Amino acid sequence: MRENNIRGTLSNNIRLYRSRLALSQAILAEKADISIDYLSNIERGNKWPYPDTLFRIACALNIEAYELFKPDAEPSDAKPADIDKWLDDVLVALRQSVNKSMTHSIERIRKSYK
Repeated sequence: MRENNIRGTLSNNIRLYRSRLALSQAILAEKADISIDYLSNIERGNKWPYPDTLFRIACALNIEAYELFKPDAEPSDAKPADIDKWLDDVLVALRQSVNKSMTHSIERIRKSYK
């Protein structure tokens, strides 16, 4: 299999699994702890993810990493996002975002008093 075919398969499968779970790029990126821009570039086939990034994406999609490389993958075993799980994930993401923002703000305030 050629590199372009593998990259295309990876890109298509990430989009396919993400859409099956009704996840936006923003939510998947946050769950995988990567930037939306980086995920977008991976999905368009412009970037190759590092192995640890690939693993985090697969975990966020509730699949094994190798499934992202299956040609013509049909995720029949992928389950639609459960609303309670989705709400828990949103709450976790929101807490992480607020914590980062508050930490950054506190650091800026501390620096202004030094």
